[in-house]
Parts: sequence; C-alpha cells; structure tokens
Amino acid sequence: MLAFSCRHCGLRMTITEADGAKKARCQGCGQTLVVPASEHGARGGRSRKRAAEDPTRVVAPPAAAHDSRVTQPGALQDLPTRVEGAGRRGAEAPTAGLLAPAQGPDEIGRLGPYRVLEVIGAGGMGVVFKAQDTHLGRMVALKAMLPAIATSATARQRFLREARAAAAIQHDHVVTIYQVSDDNAPLPWLAMPFLRGEPLDARLQRQSGPLPLAESLRVAREIADGLAAIHEMELIHRDVKPGNVWLEAPAGRVKILDFGLARAAAGDAQLTQEGAIVGSPAYMAPEQATRQPIDARADLFSLGCVLYLMLTGKMAFDAPDALSTLLAVTSTEPPTPRERAPEVPAEASDLTMRLLAKKPGDRPASAREVAEAIVRLEAAPAR
Repeated sequence: MLAFSCRHCGLRMTITEADGAKKARCQGCGQTLVVPASEHGARGGRSRKRAAEDPTRVVAPPAAAHDSRVTQPGALQDLPTRVEGAGRRGAEAPTAGLLAPAQGPDEIGRLGPYRVLEVIGAGGMGVVFKAQDTHLGRMVALKAMLPAIATSATARQRFLREARAAAAIQHDHVVTIYQVSDDNAPLPWLAMPFLRGEPLDARLQRQSGPLPLAESLRVAREIADGLAAIHEMELIHRDVKPGNVWLEAPAGRVKILDFGLARAAAGDAQLTQEGAIVGSPAYMAPEQATRQPIDARADLFSLGCVLYLMLTGKMAFDAPDALSTLLAVTSTEPPTPRERAPEVPAEASDLTMRLLAKKPGDRPASAREVAEAIVRLEAAPAR
C-alpha cells in the first residue's frame, strides 16, 4: 500500500502500489493530481498503460453505502453537506495529523474531550467525524479544519466566526453548536449534534418531482422561522439552499445548517476576498450576484428559490454553467410555479414570486412575515 497527501488540501489517501503514477481526483477537494508512483510502479509499463486508459480513477478510501438515518451534514464552508459515511475502515487516511492517539479499540483517535469513532465526511476545508463526548456520553458531529488550511489566519477566523455565529442562535430550526475549540488550539474544531435524517436535496432527489403541497409549505415555514431567528441576531446566512436544509428524522423537522458564509449585517469585509462572489448561483439574490450591499432580504430570495423547487420539481433559474445561472438570476423572470404546476394554489405561487422579486424592496419585509403568510396558506381550505 502507498500513502500520500493531496498537494491542494492535505488530505491523506491510501492506494495499492499498482495504482501508482495514475491521475486521480482527490475525494476532499476534487482537484486532479498525479498519484506518486512506487519504485515498482514507476518501472511497470503495464501500470503506465492502465493509467492512460483510466485517467480519472478515484483512489480515495472507499465509502460505505449511504444511510440516510445517520448521514451527518458538514457545516464548514466548501464542505459537502451530504456525505457518504467512510466508516472506520476508510477513516485512517483523512485523520493523519488531526487526531491524538486512540485510547480504546473502538476509536480512531481523540480530539479535545471527544472519542472519535469514524470519519463521516471530508472536503477541501476539513473533516467531519462521528464522536462521543467523554464527559456526557452523547454522540456528536465534530468538524475539524485540515492542517494545511489551519495555517491560514483568515481561514481560522472564518471558521471561528461561523461557530460563534451559530452558537449565538438558540432556535428549534437552526442547528445547535455544543462547543468550540480554544482560540489557541492547533486545529480549530466545533461540536454539533449528530443529526439523523437527510438534507432537503436528497429528499427532492428521491421524490423526482414536486413535493406534496403540505410538505413544501411546512418546510418553507420552518426555514422562514429559522431565518427569522438568524436575522434577529443581525446575521445574514447568504447560502440558503436545499443542501443546507436538514430534515431531521423521524418527522423531517428543519434544521438550517452551514454558517460558513454567514456575516453580520454590518459587513465583515476583512474576511471576504476582494471582488469574490460567495454563495450558490442558482439560489443567490441578484444583489448578491452582482456584489451589491445585501441585507436579510437576500436570504428571502434564496428561500423563494427553494420553495419554487419544492412546489414545481424544477429550478427557478437553471442554466448550464455558473455564469449563465448568475445572468438568469439577475435578468430573467421564471414562469410562475402555477404555470409549471397547475395544482399549486394561486396564493402559494404568488408568495413564491414575491420572494423572487429582483428588487429587495418588492419582497416581503421579513422572514417573520413570510412564516406568517405560510401559516395562512396552510390554514386555507383545500381546493
């Protein structure tokens, strides 16, 4: 076996010697790299031939089958929110340099006061672990920065800002932060509940079409309730999308995730790259897409995109690439939900289009107002 680190994100991977000298895609950051060849592999002509035939072979540790009951979202910026559980067999590679030695046979290491049991996600910013609190005995999801990223003071500030922003919010529809590492910790980490369920994007993929109206309205109302709590703390989420909406088992209760892009309403320019557009293009408000000043109503536009998708099974703004999507967001009007799905009530369609207004002043004034409007829709007699 050969072990090597991705030169882009630092993720450790293990391969067989026969795979040496091949091109591969890092499971963590998605970058293509050339796998270092072993002495035997460098001389083996057969290995070089196989590499040419299969240039994109993934050599990261194998992932276990997806289990929506225990899949845990990642809340780090750039970390996937739906991940395949790697389990203990595949956990050795991403943990190099992250964990203290294990103290029990069922552990892969220690991090702070937590027994780390397995890797459940990895990305360009960090690794997510399933762990157990040694003091309270409860299961948690630990998110730790990769060593290569932790060397950046800006990245550390961004991570801690995310954790502290989320920890300041106590609401049923916003994910809870249990604990954050000390500022002087070698690698920043945060502890969250180990959630059971699935993200909204997985639910939509399983549905393969519009969600039932009652479910769409309930999910949208709970997102609006969570956003109201976020906005009352003078924060803007800036990345509301199906992948950041967790449906907690067994009832599908909404938990808003991923404060990697959250910012105080007053702004935080020192932690944002000059001229950068941050967010997800298909769910991004026009003012955000054009790098204009934003307020909480940018999150309402994103909520409108999510509600549109739930009601119709189609994206409000769907284009082949990010640039075309941003252009559509800023300059085109999508068909109304009722035009795409005649069974959608006119009132629900109208509310969705108000949320998707290009000008912030034409949208509802607050997330609280949106939640109250949805309550009225849910109480309306069926037609």
